[in-house]
Amino acid sequence: MTRFYAPIAKIDAPQRMVWGYASTEAEDADGETITIAALRDALDDYLEYSCLREMHQLSAVGKVKEAVIDDKGLYIGAKVIDDTAWGKVTARVYAGFSVGGKATARDPANRSVITGLKLTEISLVDRPANPEAVFDCWKAAGVGADDGEAALLEKISSMSDEERGFLLVKATRRNPIAGDRAVRQFLWKGI
Repeated sequence: MTRFYAPIAKIDAPQRMVWGYASTEAEDADGETITIAALRDALDDYLEYSCLREMHQLSAVGKVKEAVIDDKGLYIGAKVIDDTAWGKVTARVYAGFSVGGKATARDPANRSVITGLKLTEISLVDRPANPEAVFDCWKAAGVGADDGEAALLEKISSMSDEERGFLLVKATRRNPIAGDRAVRQFLWKGI
């Protein structure tokens, strides 16, 4: 079974949702890459069941509720219903996603590039290998960019030092949501 790992980028605690890239074209820790075309071709079949597992075990812990292929890769939003798995997400034991399945085709010129994929599951994992598949943390603050500076400052000021530190680390990572410059500025205001 082929497995590719990517870190969690965003967490919404009240909804028990996590977001991030499940896979990108970045080379993973095993030296393999899944093409965006392979992900696109595999997505509809996967979404028929959209199972979310933990650590590639057979037991489901939730469902993938949102999935989109963009120019970077497969970006998902998943709802975690299992209490133990959710505890591991919020305690940052699970740091990312991993896709599992079977390579059905490879680039003849470079066998480490997967051009065909039977995507069977996506798991929450403790050690992502794909450096670009992180959970977004922007929603962890519970305030959207459209809510304005006052709302964001109020929310962040009510957080513990540990929660603000977690947001700061996540906000400075390179991803489309958590890397927002305004969030980093608010976190540095000494709240």
